[in-house]
Amino acid sequence: MTIAPLASVKEFIHQAVLQPSLPASEMTASYLAGGKRLRARLALLAAGLGPHDPQQALRLAASVELIHLASLIHDDILDGSPMRRSQPALHLVAGEVPAVLWRGTTCLPRPSSCSPWCRRKSCQ
Repeated sequence: MTIAPLASVKEFIHQAVLQPSLPASEMTASYLAGGKRLRARLALLAAGLGPHDPQQALRLAASVELIHLASLIHDDILDGSPMRRSQPALHLVAGEVPAVLWRGTTCLPRPSSCSPWCRRKSCQ
């Protein structure tokens, strides 16, 4: 089996997070736009060390990236950072409370639904 390409991880995350119905989706695009995706790369490489389901490896890599996204938003709020990847930080664009709520309702629950161990029908 081959491991999923990194572009597939980015596409999976965009489908999971950047939906028009979700508030602040367009503002979070800057958090997802750049970056090396080191954590996703490591997850995919680890999955490639043995027999694995490529779709589950993809979901695991996306989960790791979403948790990292939540930590970036949280860090920007605590540090009062005005910018993230040359874009205004989410808490300055949307406000602190909406940024915290979006991080808590979108970034953190989504990793569990992306997780390869999730058994809910909505995860499959």
